[in-house]
Amino acid sequence: MDLNGVERVRIEAYVEKGVVMYRIALICPVMGQWWTILARYSKIRSFYDRLCSLQLSLQWEKHTFAEALSTVVPSAWFPRRRLSSSSIRVQTERIRGFQAFFGNLLSAKLHLASRRQSHTVVRDLVVLVQTFLRTPYNPAEDAPPLPPVGTAPEMDDDIPVGVPLSEAPAIAALFNNDCTICLVAFTHDEFQTAGHIVKTSCDHLFHASCIDSWIGLAKTTCPLCRDHIAHITGLYND
Repeated sequence: MDLNGVERVRIEAYVEKGVVMYRIALICPVMGQWWTILARYSKIRSFYDRLCSLQLSLQWEKHTFAEALSTVVPSAWFPRRRLSSSSIRVQTERIRGFQAFFGNLLSAKLHLASRRQSHTVVRDLVVLVQTFLRTPYNPAEDAPPLPPVGTAPEMDDDIPVGVPLSEAPAIAALFNNDCTICLVAFTHDEFQTAGHIVKTSCDHLFHASCIDSWIGLAKTTCPLCRDHIAHITGLYND
């Protein structure tokens, strides 16, 4: 489950308002494009169960798409329902299971399929996958792109600042007013924590944790302009 030595799926769990959420970073094995989705276990489980149902229908009809789905569902790796979803053990179990599940789903390349399918079940399958994964592009150009959803990372005063600092410009003067990785607008309060927002060598701004994840996926170019990232500067404002 790798792409030139780089993981296609990276997952982290966090608690938001008492609910365990999973941030899932995906890399398309064909296009090489990177994007993230957010979901709780119940939503992913519902998606998985629907895939199982569609796979049975296609298998009964001996459709070729049933073979593509056979590597995805049913899956012995998919995490079971648990009474306690907040324990570290359960979260670790689910992260491992989701990595296998989403990795196999990307390998099936259903997120790249055209929605112009004459077979109703196949069309439902393709739309289901592309809608849940919130695919950021549509190579077939036969349906409007699905809008990505992002949530700004929590501010953490303990984040080590491993980059030089520079005074932040006024928000009105920013080249980009939101982080193009998580798609959440910057706020004045975020600049109060030194290094929470950083600037790349091409003068584009990102949340430090977002660009760190981007670089961690072996990306050395700016997500916005694709220029090589020569250095990163942390920003602050008194």
